[in-house]
Amino acid sequence: MLAHYAEPVMHWRVGTVAAVERSWGRAVQYAVDLDSPGQAPGPRVRALGYVDLVGVLGAGDRVLLTSFSDANRTRALAAAERVAGGIAGAERPATSPGRGALIRVLRSVHFGSRRSQALALERFDALQIPERQGPLRVLSPRLIEAAHLAGVEVHVWTVNDPARMKQLVDLGVDGIITDRADLALDALR
Repeated sequence: MLAHYAEPVMHWRVGTVAAVERSWGRAVQYAVDLDSPGQAPGPRVRALGYVDLVGVLGAGDRVLLTSFSDANRTRALAAAERVAGGIAGAERPATSPGRGALIRVLRSVHFGSRRSQALALERFDALQIPERQGPLRVLSPRLIEAAHLAGVEVHVWTVNDPARMKQLVDLGVDGIITDRADLALDALR
């Protein structure tokens, strides 16, 4: 999985996303970021970005709603489910945890049992994480194993170095979030 961060997919961005689709097709998945610096359009507007990807491009199976805020993610997920209800092919969007839920996942992986890990991961389709957050190592083989046992993918952001992309995939990472989809596609073919 290779992700390209789509800004909130407003009508002016669909053309850009359509160009990505024409160039790279189904190799690209979209992370609709619900946290937008300097603006707060609300979860319904963000859900409409999801609807644009589903309705206009038929990319619903390749969209992940993501946010640092668990509350934003929850509200946008509910809004996307309501708004997309009438679109053929629309499903529940995939989601990843916000900060609070991710901290619970990391605690359960470090300190908990397999059962507590599964409970912490059960509502999510993917973990979108950096390799490190300051001095704290976020990505670990133990986290990858726990996520995979729960059927959850692990996506690492933001990786723009092709050699590091290959190393992460070799470690078992399922997705690379990058600003350089062109380099990633060449590196990971």
